[in-house]
Amino acid sequence: MDIYPASLLLTEYYSKKEDLLILGIAADYYEALEVARDIVDEMYHTTGRFSIREFLSNNGQR
Repeated sequence: MDIYPASLLLTEYYSKKEDLLILGIAADYYEALEVARDIVDEMYHTTGRFSIREFLSNNGQR
């Protein structure tokens, strides 16, 4: 899981990607950290592990 500025997603490279998965959107970097923390908290409480693949598969993603 990475944090990118939204403007980066408007570049040609990302506009051509078909397998892009966006897990959250935030107004600024500090809010992005909070969103990432919330995702990690939910992942651990759901799976009991820090496995993003397992978490996404349990939630109907990929």
